[in-house]
Amino acid sequence: MKLMSKTLITAVACFGITGFASAAPIPFSDTIDFSGSGSYAGEDFLRVKEKYTYRHDIVFDPMAISIDNATLRINHIGNNVRAADNELWLLKGKEVGARDNWSRIGRLSHSSNATGWVIDTFLLGAHLFDESGVDSWSLKLRAREPGRDRERLRLGWSELTGTYTPVSVPEPGTLALLGIGLLGLGAASYRRAS
Repeated sequence: MKLMSKTLITAVACFGITGFASAAPIPFSDTIDFSGSGSYAGEDFLRVKEKYTYRHDIVFDPMAISIDNATLRINHIGNNVRAADNELWLLKGKEVGARDNWSRIGRLSHSSNATGWVIDTFLLGAHLFDESGVDSWSLKLRAREPGRDRERLRLGWSELTGTYTPVSVPEPGTLALLGIGLLGLGAASYRRAS
């Protein structure tokens, strides 16, 4: 009985000392290459008519405790900043059946055949990632282009990058020590029974 108690105390003490591994941030990324409307200056593009909605989907493996940061980069041409609503909007994840809750990320900068392709960068606010213990995250975006413009917004690609903090996992040493302790308990019980 003393041996069993000693083994159990040792295993618990070792488990408490080694604990869990502190999880380092893990990078994530998702890129969408648009095509279907043509090509300009070596870049395939999709022409936006009025409104265009698309989404970035990220799968976390291991599961995320929190998303630390995210940056959205969009390559475009043919955007007229004089138009009232050449803006980029996003939709945060919502409950099933809830109405869309769009909020403005910002305005796409001017881009034309004269300027060539332009890459806009948007740092996404922390309020977008307030969920914890998630295994995936979807960012739904909408680009708007008024129909009266001579030029039309053309999207080349969209890239979402960032880092997330994964759930903590037990260190291998912790599991090994716990296993040894349990083996010791089993051996002590076996001896007592014999």
